[in-house]
Amino acid sequence: MEAHTYKHVKLRETLQKWKVPWQQGSVAFPISREAVVQDSLSLLQSLPPEQLRAEFKVDFEGESVSDAGGAVKEWLSCANSALLAADFGLYRPTATDNVSYRFRACLSGTYLPYARLHGLILAKALLEGVPLDCPLTLVLFKQVLGSSLDIEDLKLLDGKLYTSLKYMHENNITEVFFESFTVTEEGASSPIELCPGGREMSLTEENKDEYINQRTEWELMKSSTAAVQALLEGFETIVPCALLQGVTAEELELAICGTPTIDLNEWKSSTEYRGEFHDSHEVVRWFWMALREFSQGELALLLKFVTGTSRLPVEGFKGLRTLRGESAKFTLEPVIYTDIRQLPQAHTCFNRLDLPLYRSKDVLKDNLLYAVVHYSVGFGLD
Repeated sequence: MEAHTYKHVKLRETLQKWKVPWQQGSVAFPISREAVVQDSLSLLQSLPPEQLRAEFKVDFEGESVSDAGGAVKEWLSCANSALLAADFGLYRPTATDNVSYRFRACLSGTYLPYARLHGLILAKALLEGVPLDCPLTLVLFKQVLGSSLDIEDLKLLDGKLYTSLKYMHENNITEVFFESFTVTEEGASSPIELCPGGREMSLTEENKDEYINQRTEWELMKSSTAAVQALLEGFETIVPCALLQGVTAEELELAICGTPTIDLNEWKSSTEYRGEFHDSHEVVRWFWMALREFSQGELALLLKFVTGTSRLPVEGFKGLRTLRGESAKFTLEPVIYTDIRQLPQAHTCFNRLDLPLYRSKDVLKDNLLYAVVHYSVGFGLD
């Protein structure tokens, strides 16, 4: 077993013990999909920490679902996506080649409850073993763990700024840089001083190291101190950071976000079959042939359609589980074929796909693709 997989298994065992056993009851969690953020905020902030660690029974308003875990995955995914959305205004993209997300600078107090909410969502997903599509900057995961930060971490936020500051440190900047000890942030009415009197302090060769330190501290910490503290407060309400001792930021990121890459060979080798299905059944062979023609994006939609999340746990397909921690591998079950437009049905609580006994590979592919594109969100077919 690879080292990171072993550590993840140990972390999962620790978190499983930290959960309130499902035998002790569950928490009813009614949610409107159209108001998922506000409903989540109202409900989560009303619950004491022990109930936050209990099993949730999510009920999406207007949808027919009996939740045995699938609706919880859907809720976590929807709430996370809504909080990350550009028009929500909580995060901004990093200025890097591999774009991730960081808090917007100087968030006002009205945003802080939502930063705390995201901390609750991330911790609940970690506790339940639900990987989220949550490309936050590694700097934020380091902050959650209380890891030290330095100028090298600036590469994770702004590649050009990092290069500029490094050049500044290593070269004479006389007649090269003409700046004051201020920074301009989107939404701010005027430049923000990096230190008292920063507007009147001109950057020079003599004070450049002080400027580099002040600018680095602003980017990595001061610009988002309140938001990070709010997120951490929410996170630790469910998962105290003491439970994450020995976990690196990279490992925490992997535990929360899982892996997006889908290996069809691994998927196939980790699949279980029911009824008349087996690996050489004609419909099963058509199924895998169809998936070979899917893009990674379409495969991710299928994964979400069947499991409730487009990401895989650290161990890949063999690590799929129910929210109660029981193994629940991807399963194909045959159902009687009755109509050319009969769609497959998913049971996200147990990672099972009910696949009609189609008459051809093309009909199977068309119906499968239609189902995952149009019904990967919601429970109309569940």
